[in-house]
Amino acid sequence: LVLAGFLLRARSAGGGLWRAIVSTGLVLVLGLEVLAALIPHNKGWPFVGFSMYSDKIEEGDAIFESVLIGVTPNGREFLIPPGSVGVAIDSRWQVLGPIIDGGDAAAEEFLAAYRERFPDRVIGALQVQARRVRITDRGPIPVAPLILSHHEVKRGG
Repeated sequence: LVLAGFLLRARSAGGGLWRAIVSTGLVLVLGLEVLAALIPHNKGWPFVGFSMYSDKIEEGDAIFESVLIGVTPNGREFLIPPGSVGVAIDSRWQVLGPIIDGGDAAAEEFLAAYRERFPDRVIGALQVQARRVRITDRGPIPVAPLILSHHEVKRGG
């Protein structure tokens, strides 16, 4: 059908048979590429099948971002960039994961490196939080964070 369409167009425009055949081939190749991208067997095609491009966030859904939080002795929270202790990371989870899974020992190791770089900052607790927002018809509404890890700093140490 595509070839017939190009042949009719070529006849009325005075084009040639080869042009219609090449145009048909290009349309079919492009069409097959798009079809292959949309069929679930080919999740590796760029921008199709990756959740960051294809997941739909609907009203009522909660989305989150995991962050590292320092809590001062008087209870004020501040964000700590995961790479702030001078480590090179590909993902924040290279820092957050060990603090969550490693317990007090991993948290103390991170805090020791943090104190070395920022000796004037006083931290009473170290937390990993999932900061959440709920999507509503009025826009995103903040929701109480989930505390994934909490480490109290030992006094006098």
